[in-house]
Parts: sequence; C-alpha cells; structure tokens
Amino acid sequence: MFGVRGREWLERFYQQLALELRRKGWSQIAIADFTGSTQSTISRLMSKSAIPLESTVDEDAIDSWANELAEALENVDDPMRVLRQRMIFEIQFGDQQTFRFDKSLVGKNIQAGQEEQALLRRLSWAVSKFNAERLLKYMPTVGMNLAACTPLASKIEHIAAFPGRITLLEGELVHANAPLFGGSKHLASVLQQARKFDSNALAITNIKPPMLERVVDTTEVEFVCDELNLTLAMAPRGLMETTSTSRIDVLLDVGDFGWEPSLFILGSNPLEVVERCHQIIDEFDTE
Repeated sequence: MFGVRGREWLERFYQQLALELRRKGWSQIAIADFTGSTQSTISRLMSKSAIPLESTVDEDAIDSWANELAEALENVDDPMRVLRQRMIFEIQFGDQQTFRFDKSLVGKNIQAGQEEQALLRRLSWAVSKFNAERLLKYMPTVGMNLAACTPLASKIEHIAAFPGRITLLEGELVHANAPLFGGSKHLASVLQQARKFDSNALAITNIKPPMLERVVDTTEVEFVCDELNLTLAMAPRGLMETTSTSRIDVLLDVGDFGWEPSLFILGSNPLEVVERCHQIIDEFDTE
C-alpha cells in the first residue's frame, strides 16, 4: 500500500473517477472540488492513457470502484456536503500477521465554521450543474455569478460567491477561483436587499434578460413568471423597489445608460437557483 504501488493505485482511481464523472456531465472544476485536487491536475489525468498497474486484477478492482462511486453520486442531492468518511486500512504480511485500522474522519473542526464550509461546498457543487448550452444566449456581458448565505447572514461579507465572476469559455462555464465569503459585492447587495422582504431567499444568480430591439422584453419576463408561478419584483440599477410580497423569486433590473440589465433569480439554496434558472430559460426559449 505504501510507496510507488500505493500512489499508482490512487492515481488510477482518481483518473477513472474523473473520466466517469465527466461522462455524467460534471465540469472539471466540480471534479477537482470533489476530489480535493485542482482543475489542471484533473485535466492532466483525463488526457493521459489509463495508468497501468502491475496486476490487471487490481486495474479491474480500481476501475470498478471508480465506476461504483460515480454511479452512487448520481443519487446524492449534494455530493459536496460530506459529513463523515470512513477509512478501513488493512495490511497483511508474509508471516500472516495483519494490521487493520478502521477510523471515521470528518475533515473539519466541528466546533466552528461547519455551516459556512458546507455552504461553500454546496456552491461549488451547484455551479457544476449549470447547463452552459442553455446559458449561451443569457450570459451577461460582464459574466454571471452564484451567491448564497446562511440564514444568520446580516452583512455582505457573510454572503459567499465566486470572485471574478463565472464566464463561458469554449462552451464550458469557468471560474478562476473557488467561492469565498465576500466574493461578490454587487450580487451580495441584491440578495441582502431581497432578504429584507423574504427571509427564505438564501441564494441568487444573475442572467441576461430577454431583449426586444435592444430593450428588455418586460412583457415576456412577466409572462414567464406567471406561467411558472414565480413572484417578480423590480430592482432598477440593482436597488430593489419596495414590495408588499413576502416571497421574492425573481428581480428585474431593466438597465440604464451605461448600466447592463439583469435578471436576478433567487431561491432557498444554490441548487434550487440553478434549477429555477434552467426553468426560466426553457420558458423564454419556447416563447
């Protein structure tokens, strides 16, 4: 298990797991986040031929393990939210002497920051679920973002997002950095305003609204929100107008001179925002 052989086992496992997850639609960034690696390392592993092992039996075992894990992750709502891991480690020597270790690991300080760290993992997971093809027509010129907070957030600094925005590159969504608290002041400000009316609004993203002759097609936005039973409010220049509703699903900023229009989509968690974003875009495209 130790030395070169153990390293080769792990490298082949990561390689095969990355390939299986990529086939299932995961982005390289999401795979890197899940495996605790980097996007460049995952890209390098996926571009190499299968790492050979001394035993073909070991190769089959490693590949099967990677496939089983990838299949299992399809049925997990939030694979980034790992609460506990169990490690079983056994070594048998030539004299039949065996050492066995069976330990449970949590990987974090349960005394502090537990909810915040879980939120960052949920953001990384959720962004990998965005469909780049759907977003093609609705990507803002300055890029989009995905932000979220815990129910106790009271300041912009308590809202996590992706620094530097999320953009499209060669048909894939990319972001330069992992999410962090205070990562987007503008999107965090809009979410903070919405939370004054709707305390269940804990996540937000922004897309480009449908345009008609270079002007926001507010009629289509209103129609789609009605079709999906979503509550719509206005936020000119990113400043939310007073509303009597206690639920905020969508905010529309029609833009201004030198100010790009935005459609803000809110939800109770990052994955709900991603799914709601896809629903709205699908309705726009069928009009």
